Amino acid sequence: MLDMKGPEIRTDISANNAIKIKLIKDQTIVLTSDYTLLRYNTKPACSYPALTTSVAPRKNILVADGSVVLKALTCIPLAGEVMCRIMNNATIGERKNMNLPGVVVDLPILTAKDADVIKTRLLSTMLTSSQFLLCARQAISKRSMRS
Repeated sequence: MLDMKGPEIRTDISANNAIKIKLIKDQTIVLTSDYTLLRYNTKPACSYPALTTSVAPRKNILVADGSVVLKALTCIPLAGEVMCRIMNNATIGERKNMNLPGVVVDLPILTAKDADVIKTRLLSTMLTSSQFLLCARQAISKRSMRS
């Protein structure tokens, strides 16, 4: 059995990865899938390009392992933006995970890193299996020579 990370959706706040933002309950915040805005520090960006077409109004967006709950209010696909209501007070920094409960995300099931893990494990398992077979053959061979 392998434990793999799988696809991730992350938030980013600034191009220099140096700031945190304070989120205040009942205020609104706009998430964007446009990473060019990071250099202006105007809106948190989301690494999932299809956010605006995947999330519907009134759906929750969980950030930072669920420590931040955002409720989608309006989705603007042409602008790549989702306006959300902040449901609890929190401070978040860079590269926090984002979960979209009840949403079927359009991301590959396996990342390139997952594929490498599988390939490495498969090769190591094959090697172990071939080593086992070799040892088994040698043991059988020695046994039959004694008989």
